[in-house]
Amino acid sequence: MKNVYVGMSGGVDSSVAALLLKQEGYDVTGFTLDLWGESSDYSDIKEVCDHIGIRHEIISIRDVFKSKVVEPFLDEYKNARTPNPCVFCNKYIKFGYMIDYIADKADYVATGHYAKVIYNKTTGRYYFKKSADEGKDQTYMFYTLSQEQISKILMPLGEYQKYEIREIAKKYGIKSADAPDSQDICFLEGNDLTTFIKENAPDQFKPGDIVNKNGNILGKHNGISCYTIGQRRGLGIASEKRIYVVGINADNNTVVLDEEKYLFTDTVKVRDVNFLPFETLDEPIRVTAKIRYKAVPSSATIEKTDYGVIARFDSPVRAATPGQSIVFYDGDILVGGGIIM
Repeated sequence: MKNVYVGMSGGVDSSVAALLLKQEGYDVTGFTLDLWGESSDYSDIKEVCDHIGIRHEIISIRDVFKSKVVEPFLDEYKNARTPNPCVFCNKYIKFGYMIDYIADKADYVATGHYAKVIYNKTTGRYYFKKSADEGKDQTYMFYTLSQEQISKILMPLGEYQKYEIREIAKKYGIKSADAPDSQDICFLEGNDLTTFIKENAPDQFKPGDIVNKNGNILGKHNGISCYTIGQRRGLGIASEKRIYVVGINADNNTVVLDEEKYLFTDTVKVRDVNFLPFETLDEPIRVTAKIRYKAVPSSATIEKTDYGVIARFDSPVRAATPGQSIVFYDGDILVGGGIIM
């Protein structure tokens, strides 16, 4: 019998993932990562595990989470970039730390994510395909993972629609069957982003100039970490035209506001690139690319450069934001991705 550790949040997706794996014959242990904040009451999750009939383990790794996810998150804002912490939590925590943790305890780590894990016998490589429920698909989050990591991952929800998961939960009496999906970055704990940064990195709030593309001073800001590319609301600057954040410069501590036309580009530079179905990009290939998690995929050609790759889009994309992940697909196959420069 194969052993699997299933990440448990108490929500419907992770609960049904654990249930399905138990029904498939796995020896299942539910685990909950104690990562951040004041709450240490995991009784609801333990209740779900008891109901399913599996063990539950709480694993406290607050120091690891802080050093691998939260501190880099804050550093990115300090350097005028807008990060996606969930991507790096998956790389270093949920599938990095946990795969090392289960090395002598289990065969796999599983989650309630909507994605399909694929093994190609011809190439001997693992990769991801989009979920059957494309509206819930989460493959965007997994482009950073290594072949060794993917070989140890199970994602049993990849073949299901969300409504089917809720129906299974109701059938088997899982009380989170109708619970709403979680949307927030976990460590924000209901705080807005600016409040979180002020509490954890107050030195980032240095006043500076707000300028336009020509360098003309429009006003003052209280810290570049309050802004992101494409932002229109909360700028505090009167203008006859609609203006947006079109640039953030950490070197001279300025925020650049101007017209929306300056948000569009047809070329995006990408660093820290990782590919899944193949090791390296030897020649330009056609892909569809997403410049953020909820973005509509856009057709592009990617080619190798000395810093990573460059993506050349068929049509300009709006607000390609430094620090965010850009992810590449071939149809429903996750090809890879990297960080927008």
